[in-house]
Amino acid sequence: MKKNKKEKILSLIVLKYYQTPNKTDNKEKSGIVCAWCLEKNIVNIGGGFYDEKGKAHQICENCAVLRYRHDYKIHSLAVARARRRRIFDIGYLFNEMMIDKYIKIKGIKDFSEIEAGFIDNIFIKGTELFNYLFCKEEKIKIEQIESQKDIENIFQKRLAIIDFKEYFKKLGM
Repeated sequence: MKKNKKEKILSLIVLKYYQTPNKTDNKEKSGIVCAWCLEKNIVNIGGGFYDEKGKAHQICENCAVLRYRHDYKIHSLAVARARRRRIFDIGYLFNEMMIDKYIKIKGIKDFSEIEAGFIDNIFIKGTELFNYLFCKEEKIKIEQIESQKDIENIFQKRLAIIDFKEYFKKLGM
């Protein structure tokens, strides 16, 4: 008999700046129907796919977790939810580390001094840089690292090769 390997729920990544949008009970009619469970007016879109005709479909957060669980053959829904959350959170952590670089270079005293729309620009450029510096396989390995400190160390080593003063200057930031 084959023994099942115990699946571990990864700890949450603690973020300084990024805030998860509040889930609300006040569901305004979005007009979006989950293509899997057929829930109407979904507020929290979890993903999407194209059918065989090329038509785009949206799925709710719960169905996205179920799909992730199935795709990666994870037995526990809690483990699947945590691992899926980790995919996003490591990218957010990387972006926050870029924001810290920007704050340091520009001599900004507090995060709140940065204009909200400008933060979005840093997040967009951070995502592009993250995708440039780390291939898919590396990201998957990083997602599976339990310790946030270890993840931050990997990011710091990769970020150390960049002259951020010049980087932000070239971006007009």
